Amino acid sequence: RIGGHWEEVGFQGQDPATDLRDLGMFSVLQMLYLVNKHLAQVKTVYKFSVEDISFPSSQGHGYPFSLLCIAISKLCLASVRNGSLIPAINREGDFFRVANKFSAGVLIEFHKHWVTKGCSVTGGDFQSAIETLSARATSSPDAMIK
Repeated sequence: RIGGHWEEVGFQGQDPATDLRDLGMFSVLQMLYLVNKHLAQVKTVYKFSVEDISFPSSQGHGYPFSLLCIAISKLCLASVRNGSLIPAINREGDFFRVANKFSAGVLIEFHKHWVTKGCSVTGGDFQSAIETLSARATSSPDAMIK
């Protein structure tokens, strides 16, 4: 359960429980959804995040993938609590479908923002990029649902 392999997929340390403590299985289930339903896009985002050599433009611009997914899951639940996702949930009649589509959309939008703005973790851009996307997702949740 504990090991360096967790850091390779974007957790902060060797024990993922530390990062998952706030949201538990919800963020893990959303990550599984992303891989199962949006594999090609998630692969692209993940490879960029780990600065894979097949993405030369990613060098110096990677970010912690799993932490991003957890932050997006947290945003998703906050959007339910503040009511901004409730109309979509009522329309679809399925909380998990909307939550997962929303999270997929936010992930893709985060990646687009990160790449187009030339963001970097060392430049301190990770949290500000999350905050920018959070504001956009909260004000226009339907635009994020993919």
